[in-house]
Amino acid sequence: MITIRRAEVRDAAAIQLLNRECLGYDYPLKKTREKLAAAIEDPGQCVLVAELDPDVIAGYIHLEDYDTLYFDPMKNILGIAVFMEFRRRGIATRLLTEAEEWAAETGASGIRLVSGYDREDAHAFYERMGYINRKLQKNYIKKI
Repeated sequence: MITIRRAEVRDAAAIQLLNRECLGYDYPLKKTREKLAAAIEDPGQCVLVAELDPDVIAGYIHLEDYDTLYFDPMKNILGIAVFMEFRRRGIATRLLTEAEEWAAETGASGIRLVSGYDREDAHAFYERMGYINRKLQKNYIKKI
């Protein structure tokens, strides 16, 4: 049985492991816990987890407000991940569907996400879920 629920600070270790194993971000647990606590308190953010049994987290999704000067307010998916051993069970579909419901309830006009060019399975999933690839772009970052 899959339960989708709001994340709690106690989920930080599972989320940190999902980020490392599924998304390639090896971010410290302490900082993950701090950021998760802040996200939980922020009404403009939503972090949902997929729980299989009590304390068995299979995946998560994280969204935030996305408001620009050139489009109606949207939500931005910052991360979605499901452990490899739990894939193909509808977990990502449930997470995304619940996230879309939250976005609609909070007045968003849509949801956007970016996905690495090499994540072809993820791209196929997003397209099956009704997401449209609008453009190819490069993603730059500068650490300061």
